[in-house]
Amino acid sequence: MKIFFYGGCHAQVFARVFREWGSADVCDVVVNYELIASNLPFPYERLHNYDAVVFSPINNKDEYNTKYIEDYCNKHGIKSISYPWMQWNGYHPFTEKREFLGLNHWFPVGHDLEPDQARIEIVKSAEITTDRLKQHEETNRTNLKISDFILKYYRDTRLFLTPDHPSNVLYRYAVWEISKRLSIDVSHDFYRYEQLLQPEIILPIQPAVSAALDLRFEASDEYRFDAAGGTFKMYGPEYAKFGQHLNSDALRVFSRSKIEVIDYKTTESDDFRPQNDPAVGSSLIGRVVSDEGSNLVVEFLAAKDGIIPDPTIQTIKDSEWKVSSRVG
Repeated sequence: MKIFFYGGCHAQVFARVFREWGSADVCDVVVNYELIASNLPFPYERLHNYDAVVFSPINNKDEYNTKYIEDYCNKHGIKSISYPWMQWNGYHPFTEKREFLGLNHWFPVGHDLEPDQARIEIVKSAEITTDRLKQHEETNRTNLKISDFILKYYRDTRLFLTPDHPSNVLYRYAVWEISKRLSIDVSHDFYRYEQLLQPEIILPIQPAVSAALDLRFEASDEYRFDAAGGTFKMYGPEYAKFGQHLNSDALRVFSRSKIEVIDYKTTESDDFRPQNDPAVGSSLIGRVVSDEGSNLVVEFLAAKDGIIPDPTIQTIKDSEWKVSSRVG
């Protein structure tokens, strides 16, 4: 069987799974946001080369809306299977995406709630995100639905690493359901595979969220971002503080000089490592040590040509930071 996958990051994971562990002959993928950004038309003529099209619905991008794909498949006798955009914010109710290291990441927006009020807001947020997912499934009439699975198991096992990056548990369920609809086999080795399918970013689940949602699994307190060259880590309180500064336009990027990342040094040797991916850009990374009034006390972890000693402590005013991950 030849399968064409169309969607975002989830489509890339599905294509990899069916390519490496499935009995399909061909698994190709087109990333929707890359196609839309290119302004190129959707390659309908290619669909005749496949036995099935597996896609995530889009209904707000005009000519890129996937109802045209579904109509085309129905007209030409090509099997189509749709799955929802897999996002559920229940574990991370107070997060928004902010730019960091040239990419968009989820960070807390700094809600300051009393414990009782926080519990109410956390539970309410879980209900809202579940309703939103259900509505998405119903509106787009997706063949695969994940909302009931989430409601059944979210307390017992972690289903999302970030609001829109599922854990292996949810991916196993989705792959199982898609494989049944495609009538193809997926090796048992996949269902025993323990390495994360989307390891790039893992968000901590805050203790207040674990308590409010009555989670029965041990939730990690670690924020982790994997990039070329190493892993960037921070832990619960530091992660929350980082999110607050991102929200107040203070980002870990120095604005006055072009500084190329050549090394990361820290007393916690595994916390920061070199990252030389072009997507990262030229940036200076540091950790907030403390606040001093309107200033941040930051330990810098990368520098070049002695512009800033490595590592050292400097006091930088918010106005001297630039809301951008690219410098120079």
